Amino acid sequence: MGLVLAVVLPWEKLAPTGRYWIAICDISESIAIVHREQKSQLLRFYENKLRALAQKLNPQDRLAVLFFGLYAVYAYAVGHPLLRIDRIDVAGNEVLREEEIVAMAGVRKESPILSVDLAAVEARLLENPRVRRAEVRRHLPRSLEIVIEERTPSLLVRVGEKVLGLDADGVSFPLISSAE
Repeated sequence: MGLVLAVVLPWEKLAPTGRYWIAICDISESIAIVHREQKSQLLRFYENKLRALAQKLNPQDRLAVLFFGLYAVYAYAVGHPLLRIDRIDVAGNEVLREEEIVAMAGVRKESPILSVDLAAVEARLLENPRVRRAEVRRHLPRSLEIVIEERTPSLLVRVGEKVLGLDADGVSFPLISSAE
């Protein structure tokens, strides 16, 4: 993981508005080849420069710098290869197949794990009438767990050529998975 440095440059060089331009730089490569003592001196130099620039900023510009800095850290974390899904565990399924549940969830391997909306995944799973309850959990850094509870038929109902199950709550659902 690289060292991220936020550099604030005077905007006047680009446009005469008195605002500041924010650039995010990864300086880990340039620092990695410097001797340890020189490395700390270089870091102090950048820290002092950033402090001096920050003191020149008005409160609104400081807020903008903070916002963009936090956004840069978030974007770096979301896109980092160590935070990509490599395993999706499914539990609680009896009739529905694991592949079918993962397809209903709409989550793919190698997706950024921090950008998965757990509530939206649960809602997509609950759209299937066979699913009574769904819970999705993140296990950082690279795993997602889907736990479902399927409906069990209390009564069988024949509708034309189809046979549907009816659970204790009065919800009807197909007795076999939709893929069969």
